Amino acid sequence: MTSGKPVILVVEDEALVRMLAVSVAEDSGFEALSAASADEVTTRAAPSVQPYHHRMPLILEATTFQQWMLGMPNEAAALMVPYGGAIEAWEVGADVSNVRNNCPELMERVGLL
Repeated sequence: MTSGKPVILVVEDEALVRMLAVSVAEDSGFEALSAASADEVTTRAAPSVQPYHHRMPLILEATTFQQWMLGMPNEAAALMVPYGGAIEAWEVGADVSNVRNNCPELMERVGLL
């Protein structure tokens, strides 16, 4: 991830659809990463996330990204641990629940959790 382009993650279990989506994303100016399953990019929830869900996105340190992308599968699997740093969470408005809504105001804090 050194291209400076925005990064997009394509998660799709059908290989041909995934390859097409990656191609479209790259043609649109994104750096595209792909995974066949959300299991490949999630891990057990960190303690600060557990009250909300039992899984969370995998958060990699920048120093481990090359190992994740280019290493052997067992090396990548070893990196799939809950994030150990602080995670800030806040309550957002109900409009977040509607996929038709897409604006920066959706991230405004309603309150701290």
